[in-house]
Amino acid sequence: MKSSFFEKFRRVTASTAYLPEIDGLRFLAVFWVAIIMHTMHYLDEKFYNNQLIHGVWRLVVLEGVNGMHLFFVISGFILSLPFARMYLNNKEKVSLKRYYLRRLTRLEPPYLIALFLFFIGHVFIIKKFAVGQLIPSFFASIFYSHGLIYDRQPLIMPVAWSLEIEVQFYILAPLFCLLFKIPSRLLRRAALVILAITSVLCSSFTTNLLLFLHYFIIGLLLADLYVSKDAKVENSKFSFVMGVLALVALISIPSYYWHSLQYAKVLLLFIVCYQVLFNSQMKTMFSGKGITLIGGMCYSIYLLHFGIISCFGAIMLSRNTSFDYNYAPLYLIAITLLILLLSAGYFYYIEKPFMKFRLKRLEQKTKKETFI
Repeated sequence: MKSSFFEKFRRVTASTAYLPEIDGLRFLAVFWVAIIMHTMHYLDEKFYNNQLIHGVWRLVVLEGVNGMHLFFVISGFILSLPFARMYLNNKEKVSLKRYYLRRLTRLEPPYLIALFLFFIGHVFIIKKFAVGQLIPSFFASIFYSHGLIYDRQPLIMPVAWSLEIEVQFYILAPLFCLLFKIPSRLLRRAALVILAITSVLCSSFTTNLLLFLHYFIIGLLLADLYVSKDAKVENSKFSFVMGVLALVALISIPSYYWHSLQYAKVLLLFIVCYQVLFNSQMKTMFSGKGITLIGGMCYSIYLLHFGIISCFGAIMLSRNTSFDYNYAPLYLIAITLLILLLSAGYFYYIEKPFMKFRLKRLEQKTKKETFI
């Protein structure tokens, strides 16, 4: 009974295409960003005047931005996989019309509903900005163009800056996937590596997609390896230890050092994702039912978490609550539970119905889903 209840909150996908370890990676990414970085940083800044998190630990907490970079790698892998199968394995041809429609019906409705809800929340609860400031930001966010127009994070849903980057890549992904048409594996992968290196070099001089393109390209390289079957799933303790060490390095090395070690961070993200895909122990570790369940709801968590944190903080601050340092863990637990519970409800009643709608539309046109 308990198992069947939780299964209601599992992401809808084609059973033959589902990769549970990818949802495990999504869990890592969203927990890293939503709980570790955003929640802790908000508590520290708003409740404790930047006195809660000290020294190196503060830098490690704020390093949660790497979770967002992990999302970019996952997106590059997921979006390019059908194209890799088409070009490299002569599988079903990818319809660009269906590709863009899939993105539109999957991402747009939950985002617009969340954006409207938090617009109302800003007006009546948070009250940080005047309505006259919020309305232009609202319409810019609707069209995923806030960063392009204002060169700053959206006012209503600040985390949506990364969704704007994702949408830019969604639009251009079929173009990048033309690299899969290069017949030589060596030349094809060399081209992907060179493109990633070039993107890192350009990231210091540009903004928007080019600033993060190398993460998406790493996803394309992983899709190439996955589809080509060059890297088979293995039970190697050495590669497992390598994956764990790479993960620990990503989590524990403060951002202060990453500015001069961009290539190292890209390499570590590649190693972690590679081992999760191709090492049986890492695959098992990231395929647990609990983490894949939460990972499957990552989009709802991503959309809601910052608004939930802000509303919680605004209500607590309005009551002139005394924020004792001893209660900090309780506040963290309370916010975490709120995020998970409200996001689960949003996923079940808002996001998941659009998943089902999309699958029904696709099943009418094809009997076999390439990948979700």
